[in-house]
Amino acid sequence: MILFLTYHKVSGEAGGEPDFYTVSRDQLALELRALTDAGYQPLNVASLLEQNEFPGRNYLLSFDD
Repeated sequence: MILFLTYHKVSGEAGGEPDFYTVSRDQLALELRALTDAGYQPLNVASLLEQNEFPGRNYLLSFDD
């Protein structure tokens, strides 16, 4: 299984107006820690192109801008 996670913007600022397209550094860290705790391994694009099978739990991060 491969999860594809797409983010738009990561902000270092705490608080402020919530923005649908922005995740804080702390929130991103929590999400990545939850994936690690659930047994997911990060993939990079090179391994995605070179391999045919991906045993276990995997994820790939992308940023659209």
